[in-house]
Amino acid sequence: MTIKDPDIIKGIIRSNFDRSVLPYNDFEEKYNLFNHLSRQLAEVCGIKKGMAVCDIGCGTGTSSMVLSDIVGEDGRVIGVDF
Repeated sequence: MTIKDPDIIKGIIRSNFDRSVLPYNDFEEKYNLFNHLSRQLAEVCGIKKGMAVCDIGCGTGTSSMVLSDIVGEDGRVIGVDF
């Protein structure tokens, strides 16, 4: 079956995300994996205090929170997700 209506596709994705948030958060609390990976990626990208950063596909905000820590009060993090 092919779904062509973008609103139906968005609804399916939203529903899937809503169902996965709690298990995702539980996993992150237990293993701290995404926090660690976000810090590594920020280092590789050269993200520093005072920078403005856009987190595309920010989901639950784990990476956004890490980035916010790194850029500090003088920086800015903008999270984008649908």
